[in-house]
Amino acid sequence: MVIVAYPDFIPAADSLADFHRTHDTMVVDVVTPQQIYNEFSSGTQDISGIRDMMKMFYDNGPAAGKTPRFLLLFGPASFDYKNRIKGNTDYVPTYEGYYSLFSESSFCSDDYYALLANDEGNWPDDDFDINSQILQLSIGRLPVYSAQQAMDMVHKVERYNNKPKSMNDWRNKACFIADDRQEDTFEDQTESICANVVAPQQPGLNLTKLYLDATPESNTAAGQLFPQINTGIDNSMTNGCLVMDYIGHGGPQYLAVEKVLTVNDVNSWVNPFNMPLLITATCQFATYDDPTGISVGDLALLNPVGGPFALFSTTRAVEITENYYLNLDILSHDLFQKDANGLAQYIGQAFTRGKNGSNDESNGKNFALIGDPAIRLALPQYNIKITNIKKDSLASDTFKALSLMTISGEVVNGSQVLTTFDGDIYPTIFDKPQKQYTLGQAQGDPNDPDSPYQFASHIKNGYINF
Repeated sequence: MVIVAYPDFIPAADSLADFHRTHDTMVVDVVTPQQIYNEFSSGTQDISGIRDMMKMFYDNGPAAGKTPRFLLLFGPASFDYKNRIKGNTDYVPTYEGYYSLFSESSFCSDDYYALLANDEGNWPDDDFDINSQILQLSIGRLPVYSAQQAMDMVHKVERYNNKPKSMNDWRNKACFIADDRQEDTFEDQTESICANVVAPQQPGLNLTKLYLDATPESNTAAGQLFPQINTGIDNSMTNGCLVMDYIGHGGPQYLAVEKVLTVNDVNSWVNPFNMPLLITATCQFATYDDPTGISVGDLALLNPVGGPFALFSTTRAVEITENYYLNLDILSHDLFQKDANGLAQYIGQAFTRGKNGSNDESNGKNFALIGDPAIRLALPQYNIKITNIKKDSLASDTFKALSLMTISGEVVNGSQVLTTFDGDIYPTIFDKPQKQYTLGQAQGDPNDPDSPYQFASHIKNGYINF
């Protein structure tokens, strides 16, 4: 792992490096941008200098047993390379696209540093096809602005991996949020991800679905709002969940036109030991290269006592359909799977594989991993296998109100029973799956195959909590 840290953040970067050396047995190098410029770009700021350093490690590292797998950029970037904006934040630069006057063609991306094969690295500004070049390592960025924020992020990584304090049933929960715009498109996409990806890969996950169109809307002085959605997001964050995924409209200050997630919300979160991975398939939610203000996505990560431990999010405007497919690819490529040693995947590797496996031609450059890429998702290490269910001492699989049920089971690691396991179990009993309709679906025509009403048929196995 290589950490490129702004000089003020070296103490925090060294602490994080020590953590990964101990916790993950990694070889970690810490270096400042200026040290890289001195060796690779004649002392001048040049992003190609950072890429050339990584190319050197990529070519020479395997012989020394140091194949680069992760690159962490410690500090924000800036679109102002000429340093004209007061309080500029060009701490660790990023690749800025040439066409910057229109949001749909503008982009910034750290992916440039991972184009390391001999035929890669030439990134024409009029070529938005990222599939012609493959990312050779996983990249993340911590957009911290002070030494204290830098150390706060190190502490978040440590708390996320703190056992037993982080051991609780939040690891078996996931929250999916869908906007109500675009004629149920976002709900349809979310249902597809839950039914076709999440449920088959992790059937033990308990899904909370917060769909705006299934929730009463309130008329307030501030406009149309969904207070139940705001509360639901806060509850899922406070109580903890493994992954929180949002699909819909958004921007650098809030999610959805109805502002279901705002700066005040993310600043109020307190969940130090049950932080989720936050995925937002929306526009410019984490603009780490804007020196004129800090986006709500960056603020969510910078919350020192809670919020997400990392984000898969966007730095510019993105397209609806491509958003969905990239979100689908990221969740499909091993995020919920374990490796040969029974350990969860590093989030950076799942993110990189998703990008490399995507058919996306432009949006991929605008998606970034905001956080440390060398963190394993907190999937439960073991499983529970139910062996017997009794009602009033007689075998039965039917639960009735006020009846006494006895459930027996085993804690297993694959097929091996862990006879010496000692810990707590948090039982949850669910009713049978139900079919729910959103407001738009209820107004549709059930006999019309093109009506939003038919969307309800997409709701498959899973537990719905509106």
